[in-house]
Amino acid sequence: MKLPKYSNGFTLVEIIVVVSIIAIISGGIVPSFFRYIDNQNLKQAKEQLRSDLRTIQNRALTGALSDYMFDMGFEGGPDEPAKYWGVYFQNGNGTYSSFITSRNSSCPPSPISTQAYYTLPSNMKYYGVSRLCLFFSIKNGDITKIPSSAVDYIEIKPSESSGSSEKVYFNSAGLIF
Repeated sequence: MKLPKYSNGFTLVEIIVVVSIIAIISGGIVPSFFRYIDNQNLKQAKEQLRSDLRTIQNRALTGALSDYMFDMGFEGGPDEPAKYWGVYFQNGNGTYSSFITSRNSSCPPSPISTQAYYTLPSNMKYYGVSRLCLFFSIKNGDITKIPSSAVDYIEIKPSESSGSSEKVYFNSAGLIF
């Protein structure tokens, strides 16, 4: 059989070699891309949490709702003015809430008198003590954590077993970083 001098097209072997090379390269790139996306989601969640905490701290510093008087059980006695903005975190949960209170002696059993709910993006969750409350002083923006034995950061990650996490640090002087 006579073949033309210049054949058009590819042989089956050439196509198999090219497809194999593409499969090998894709096999290395795709997992790296998904790790990159997961890391970016984690960083986005960290920045959102940091921003939300600063927003709540600014509400405390500007005295938002500071003339509000309490008469409920957790928040204080009758007719006590607001002294703190609080943030309530629950272990393994991707939402947290802010509330105002006249005292910072304990974390409520669940968030009550909530001013706002916040949600971490991309299925990220808080992991740490079972319940953590941060109280921002209306007087000067200082931060008090309850329980006081808790670490000075909030750790967020996609799941409890996940190795990658991000931490938002804070100190008693009100610095959030």
